[in-house]
Amino acid sequence: IEVILHGDSPGSRWAISAKPGDPIDLRGPGGRGHTVDLTASWHLLAGDACAVPAMSMVLEALPATARAIVVVEVDDTAEERPLPSPAQVQTWWVRAGEVPSEALETAVRSVDLPEGAGQVFLACESGIMRRIRQHLIQERGLTPATLHTRGYWKAGIVNYPDHDYGQDD
Repeated sequence: IEVILHGDSPGSRWAISAKPGDPIDLRGPGGRGHTVDLTASWHLLAGDACAVPAMSMVLEALPATARAIVVVEVDDTAEERPLPSPAQVQTWWVRAGEVPSEALETAVRSVDLPEGAGQVFLACESGIMRRIRQHLIQERGLTPATLHTRGYWKAGIVNYPDHDYGQDD
């Protein structure tokens, strides 16, 4: 189980006080999950440090014949770690700046996407997620159905609902 500490929140308080052997009850936040398209020519996985566990699950599900480009925004090099996958993976670790997820957006805009039909998994700050999503659709010509986007937090808002998929714009 991976837990990211975010200030004084219920999840952070639980994680800080949890000890090995404590019982837990896991439940998903609801919403829609991500189904890996094994026929996609390539996969772009982009997110902030909190998205690493989800991106790791996607990477583990990819076959050895798959190609994946991973872009992760972290605060410092201590957050970088191996991301095992049978796929052919190119990973970019980018340093977070003053504005959360802005470095991620810059990096995604500069990625050379391979030819063919791809699939995108994107999870980060809600406002930036929407900007990246629009870039991928309007400037890169990707089909909305090939994008799994989630803005699971919003700068300046505590307890932001975890169901912003950016599909209403």
